[in-house]
Formats: sequence, C-alpha cells, structure tokens
Amino acid sequence: MPLLIRGKNVLRFREDGYFGCQQYADRGKARMSDLFAPDEGWRVRIIDLSGGAQDNISEEIGGFDTLMHANEFARRYVRDSVERCRAPGMSTKDVLEAWFAFGEDAVVLDAAEGGWKSATELGDFVDRLASPEECDWRSLDPRRDADDTEESDE
Repeated sequence: MPLLIRGKNVLRFREDGYFGCQQYADRGKARMSDLFAPDEGWRVRIIDLSGGAQDNISEEIGGFDTLMHANEFARRYVRDSVERCRAPGMSTKDVLEAWFAFGEDAVVLDAAEGGWKSATELGDFVDRLASPEECDWRSLDPRRDADDTEESDE
C-alpha cells in the first residue's frame, strides 16, 4: 500500500482507489523506521513449501534498496512459483494444493505490516494465468546488479 507524507498527515492509498489519512504524530516513533532500509538493505526469505530445505528456508536474498523493490521481487517470485505449479486443465483448487505442496513462498524480513504477504494475492494468482512480466523476478534480483558490476570491472 503506497503512502504519501504531507506535512503531519500520512495518506495511505489502497488498491480500490480510496485512501486513509491519519496524523503522523499518532503513528509513534517506532513506525518511522518503516520508511528506511536496514543498514544492509531489505532482505527477502524464500521458503520451500515442500519441506525439502532446512527449516523450509531455501535462501535469503539481500541488497534491496527500497521496501517497494523487495516487495515487488517477493510478489513476482511467488507469482512465478504458482505458475510453475500450474499444469493445463488444473482447477484453481488443484493449483493451490500443488503450490502448497511444491511451491515457494517469499517473505520480506523485518518489514512488519509494510511487507508484501502472499496470502493477500494468492487467490488471484491461482485464478488467472500470469503474464511473463508478472513472473519476471530475475530482472529485480539485486544479485544480478552485483554480477553486472563484477563483469564491468574485468
């Protein structure tokens, strides 16, 4: 949910076009940290739903400069995972069951309620096929930027 700070007011825009407004002072000092990335950047944890990894954690990817970047990466990663679990002729229930059995979830660490959650969009993901762009998490992967930098140094 995007937010805009104007003076002492925080406007939160929702997908349905409505927005809420509250006094910034009412938010409390602890919430101010939501606006800034941790020192090492935001991290996304990939969770193996099949149980094949230790503690179900496949990997953690760091280096996201903004929460928006980390959220979109997590969203696209899960979207791609759902599509890899989909086969022709499967019902939405079958796709959902396959994802819970074999898919991967993604969680933005230390983002609290500002982090993207798969549960909010999973129903939509299983209901309709994704476009290639919706599944393109690789273009948002900060490790790709690191690889590009190493290649240009050589």
